[in-house]
Amino acid sequence: ASQLGHLGGNRHLQRVLAHTHEIAKSDAQPGIQREDDEETASPTAVAESEEQHGHSHGDGVEPDVIPQAEGGAGKKDYLETAVALKVLEDSFGKYKKMAQGTVSILGQADFQAAYDKIYSETEYSWEKYIKVKFGNLGGFAYKGVNYVNTAIASSTTVPHEMLHNNAHSSWSGFVGSEMDEGVTEHLTFEALKAAKHTGMTSKYPEQYGVITALVAVMGDEALKEAYFKGSNEDLRKAFNQKCKGAWVDFKKKMDEKNWTQAKALAL
Repeated sequence: ASQLGHLGGNRHLQRVLAHTHEIAKSDAQPGIQREDDEETASPTAVAESEEQHGHSHGDGVEPDVIPQAEGGAGKKDYLETAVALKVLEDSFGKYKKMAQGTVSILGQADFQAAYDKIYSETEYSWEKYIKVKFGNLGGFAYKGVNYVNTAIASSTTVPHEMLHNNAHSSWSGFVGSEMDEGVTEHLTFEALKAAKHTGMTSKYPEQYGVITALVAVMGDEALKEAYFKGSNEDLRKAFNQKCKGAWVDFKKKMDEKNWTQAKALAL
């Protein structure tokens, strides 16, 4: 994944997606768009809004996605926005006040249509990229909006994407997309475990595995300070002081998806 979902809000688009509408009392939360709402902005309306403001077709950047769990569809136990926000605030509120952002909760057909309204004319279209590389998605983020596929989303989907939108603006560019996903997964699991959720399966097992090895050596305080506050140089220094390899080499191996060598440098 990439910086795509972390670029901040297109305010007009967010207003379209968060348009005031009635939601069942059991899950009525601000910023949630459900496919069964009468006044919900359709995927077509989303795309039209983006085209009017020059943000359609994915901006040519690899999508920020949540793949389906290994082995197929996951449990339909995604967290509602307010629940995910509280989980993250409880764990990471001391670093940054967690922002909810906008969540578009869609069934499979509407979710896929929303994705292709953005990426259909690029190399990252559903048929050319998602279907071939992942098979399906639990979610993706674009311009500050988190899209959730209720068909296969799990408890990690919403908090994972919400974390991306709470990362410091310099974070992803500093660490690269592969490390970004691994650390985001690490933070997602940490927050869910603290909230007594169990049975999570990583959607980024290789990246997550490297970060787990890294945290075992240097802890995760420097990671959190960089992730939420932009303390990137402190992270670089901590890695160089505590780990076997050099930061520049570790980042290179992560970018190359050479998980074995990246993990060796982190020890």
